[in-house]
Parts: sequence; structure tokens; C-alpha cells
Amino acid sequence: MSIRSISIGLSCLISFVAWGQVSYDEVFDGEKVRPQYEEYWNIYSRKTEAEKEAFVRNSLKDFKGDNAVHSLPRILTQEESKVLRAGVDQRARALRKFLVEYYKDPKNYQLQQVVPENVVQSALKRSNEIPGVNMAGTHDFNFWYGPDIIRDANGVWRVVEDNTGFVGGMGDLKLARKTLKKNMP
Repeated sequence: MSIRSISIGLSCLISFVAWGQVSYDEVFDGEKVRPQYEEYWNIYSRKTEAEKEAFVRNSLKDFKGDNAVHSLPRILTQEESKVLRAGVDQRARALRKFLVEYYKDPKNYQLQQVVPENVVQSALKRSNEIPGVNMAGTHDFNFWYGPDIIRDANGVWRVVEDNTGFVGGMGDLKLARKTLKKNMP
């Protein structure tokens, strides 16, 4: 298996073809290892395929069969982290604003035709929402938010899915870090 064809799980690099484009290579810029990966790559590249597969099997055990982590995590620079955090914060604020507006009148998103009504109704059916519920005190309306994020072929961050409410990834992040430390010193 080449380094270009590594398949990866939760909280790790994503290798796939989307919309007919080759994916963004997190580790390599051309033939050169990106600076934030150099130290980790020196360790990872010396591992045998059997050791890499054992890591995935062990992480599956750590996650009690629920998930698995690849031994090569996504490593962000401070600048990448800053850009990503700002985008996630902005998206979360926009979602919150929409939900607060949904529970009160007038619903400007309807008046301005920002979100088609059939999209809203479809989401309500999936969430078992009770129509006509009045959320008094929507200024206190808060929720957990954890989007699933990838980079497109050009390295631009994209949200694949918005996860609101119960975000399972909180515990997964701690466990992924623990698994990496335990199995990939």
C-alpha cells in the first residue's frame, strides 16, 4: 500500500475522491512532507504495515468496536486552526440565529426565501419536531455543535455535516488522543 492510498477513520486524514476531484493531501505538498508533519512522519514511516494495521485493530478495541482511529492524525498549524475555528464559530452562530428565528415570528428566513420551506419541513419530520412549539426565552437557546469537516482538492475547508445537539465526538476526541499516545509513541 502506498502512502497516497492510506484509508483513514474518524478524527484522521480523509483519503477519497469527491466530486470527481482528487483529495487534498494533508501530509505532502508535492513530494515534500509538510512542516507540521515532519516529526510525526519520521516515526510513522518506519512502522511496518502489520504495525499500522495492529494500531487500527487496537483502536477499535479502545472504542469498544464503535469506531477506529488511524495512526496518522490530522495535524493543523496554528494558522489553520485559527481559520478553521473562526469558520466553525461563524457557522454555529448562523445556525443558532436561524433556530432562534424559527421559534419566533416573523420568520425572516421565510419572508426573504433564504431557506426553502420544504427543506425546513423535511428537517422537522426527521427530528420529530412538534409543529407550533413556542420557545419563549430563545435568548437562552444554546446547543452543542460539532461539524464534520474535510478539505476539498484545493485545501479549502468544507462542512460535510452539521451535528447539533448530542455530539459524540467529544468523548471520541479524548479517547483518540489516549489511543494515539498509548499505541503510537
